[in-house]
This record gives sequence, C-alpha cells and structure tokens, in this order.
Amino acid sequence: MKFSILVAAYNARQYLPQCLDSLFGQTEKSVQVIVIDDCSTDDSLPLQQSYTKVRDNCVLLLHTPHNSGQAEARNLGLHYAAGELTLMVDADDWLAPDCLERIWEAYTQAPDIDAVTMRLMLHDDDGSEREWNDPSLLPAVMTGAEACAYTLERKLHGLYAVRTSIHQEFPFDTTSRLYSDDNTTYIHYLHSRRVARSGGIYYYRQHDASTTHQMGISRLMFLRANISLRQQLEAADCDAHTLSLCERHCWENYVGIYRQMQRLSRTTSLTEEQEDEIRDTLHEAYEQLCLDRLGKHKCPYPLFRLKQRLIMWIKG
Repeated sequence: MKFSILVAAYNARQYLPQCLDSLFGQTEKSVQVIVIDDCSTDDSLPLQQSYTKVRDNCVLLLHTPHNSGQAEARNLGLHYAAGELTLMVDADDWLAPDCLERIWEAYTQAPDIDAVTMRLMLHDDDGSEREWNDPSLLPAVMTGAEACAYTLERKLHGLYAVRTSIHQEFPFDTTSRLYSDDNTTYIHYLHSRRVARSGGIYYYRQHDASTTHQMGISRLMFLRANISLRQQLEAADCDAHTLSLCERHCWENYVGIYRQMQRLSRTTSLTEEQEDEIRDTLHEAYEQLCLDRLGKHKCPYPLFRLKQRLIMWIKG
C-alpha cells in the first residue's frame, strides 16, 4: 500500500461526497482511505457507511467515543494507517485526480525523501480559486530543517504526505482542541531527512463555517498551541535560527490575538468566567514568551498592557 489518507468528519454531509469521490477517483489506486466520524449529528454517517459498502477493503470507517476534535480523531485513524505515506484531507476539501500520483513521483526521486508537499489551491464559496503561494520560490528538494524554517516564515504550508513511520512516532498534537494539530507539521518536517515539492494539488475550501475561520474566545487556543510548539522545538534541540523564527511566529500571533481579545471584551457580552479565561490565558502566554531570541526586552506584563492600550487608542 502506497498511501493512507486520514479524513476526520464531523457534520460534513454537504461537502463529504466531493472529498471522498476525489480520493477514490485518484489515478494512483494503491490507497487506503480512513474516515473517522467524530460523533456527527447530521446525516453524514449513513453517507460514510454507504462508501464502505460499495468499496473494497481500501476504505475503513472508524468512530470516536465522543466528539473530541480533528486531532484526536485523526490520531485514532493513524493507528490503522498501513500505507508507506500518510496524509490528511479535511472533510470539506478535495484532491486533484492525479495528486497522489504526483506525490509518489516526487517521493521516489531519492531514498532519503521522507515528506512531500502539495500545491495548495484556495477555493472560495463564489467558486474563485487562487494558489496560496508560488511554489517555485522554494527549492524543489529541501532539508527537513529548511522546510520547518520555511513554514515558520509562512513560506511553506502544512499540506503534505509523510512516511507513516514518522507520523506514527509523532502523532497530531492534542494540547488544545483547535490549532495545536498544526504543530505536527513543523515536527514532521524537522524529523524528515529531505522534503520534496510535488505538483499534486490540494483544494482547500475557504468558508465561514471552517474552524480555521472561526473567531471569538476560541482563538485563545492558538496561544496554548504556540506554547506547545515552542516546547516541542526546544525539546528537539533546534538551532538558534529556528528557535528565533518560532519566537517571531509566537510573538506576532500573541500581539494579534491580544488585540482581538481586547476588542472582543469591549464589543461582546462575556460571562465572568470567560473574562477570567481571557485574562489568565493572555497573562500565561505572555510569561512564556522568550523575546530575548528576537533581541527584544520583555517588559513587565502590566507595562505591556499599558503600551497596547495606548497603541489601540491611537489606532482608534
């Protein structure tokens, strides 16, 4: 088996047929599709079951014991991955028909290639599409450390296939219900000897219902995910350059989310418990920052808050 594909599905009836049809319609047929239903409450489960009836043993349907989020659902599927390479596809996204074939071509260029990236095409609800970046700006083959650095610099995305042995050694990060699963990208790249680009296209659906587009207090989970990312890169003994890139990534996220939370507190009726969560999480995440890696002096938190209040007042 060449590929295992993890599809975590929760109330995805509207989009799931296009996703699954694209996986079963691949020009590369050595594929295992693992669908993990995360306790859906719509009628997507009968749809998933119908695919298992009409397909052979290349499709496996699993169920989480309770609604637990994409990372834990995918990790359940990861236990059953039998392909040489594993990738994940969101239930509302899909692949171009020759995507896996193109990935395999890139993967078999050299024996030390452990991960292969795809081209990322952003698809809007109005049907318009645009490529996330110009892939030719990156090397055709890079070291794992280079790929990790490019991702921290937002020059490379996290849609790729990786050796299943690496993925099973480093499963999805479940530190927080949202966002921490993205940390796994950096770790997989970092532990790959070399990472190759492929011409395979991943279509990413952008719509307001997507978890990556949801705002509100749930954005605090991004800060917890960033703390976990920093800890994992430190544990991996990354070089100073990679740690500084990580810190810039965390710092920029922190400032943006801090300001979002301040606006949220002013414009939304929050409970006392929610206000406490915002205050405590922002404070904790600030104390975890290592701004000396950026050549910055970290002032005491009350002073930081005062500076941000002034900046936000000036900006209106």
